Amino acid sequence: GTDYLELDNLTPVALPYTLLFYPESTGINTIRELAGNSTAVLNLKAMAPNATCARVVTHADLKVRAGYKNTASGGVAEFFLTEFKANKAGFFFTNFNSEATWKGLALMNTGDSTANVTLKAYSATALLGTATTTVTAQSRTVGFTSTWFPELNFQDIVRIMVTADQDVLGIVITGNGDSSKITFTPASEVSGYEETVSGDITAYIPHLTTRESTWSDYLEVD
Repeated sequence: GTDYLELDNLTPVALPYTLLFYPESTGINTIRELAGNSTAVLNLKAMAPNATCARVVTHADLKVRAGYKNTASGGVAEFFLTEFKANKAGFFFTNFNSEATWKGLALMNTGDSTANVTLKAYSATALLGTATTTVTAQSRTVGFTSTWFPELNFQDIVRIMVTADQDVLGIVITGNGDSSKITFTPASEVSGYEETVSGDITAYIPHLTTRESTWSDYLEVD
């Protein structure tokens, strides 16, 4: 597979950005500039083949996406990068990839000391299991759900909730056998997890399909 970074400069002036690859032993950090009103696509594997994760420092008007492509099967996933990291995070798996043969997650620690992490796997109705792990400073750990929950059927897991003794972040990874159909999404903010939080939010669904015979619309609520 190949990892990409996609950048869009929304301003008419050039904007700088810095890429820092981890582990730091890669020795690869780079400062670049993106011309105004332009787009760039960087092949991260080509830039730092031994890196396991990275950090991007940039201007608020330079939008950044992570992209993943399986070069054998053609499966593609991408999403916008944000500043979100916290000592609580939710990893939510799609309920509609019926061809999925694996689920997993990647968890990154941006801090300067080892993070102690608790993971709790849930079905649609109940807590299924609890596991613990550590993530060393400025590194990531990645694995299938069976890495932490070998006794559970991955199909029963709809979400994994993470708590840690310092801020972490990550992505959900799901796919089929040859990774031609993959779903990668960032971990979500879950400030109310395991505590009572009041307040309402309003969310919008920008498109509902009209071809009922070939498409179905669902709302997933956790």
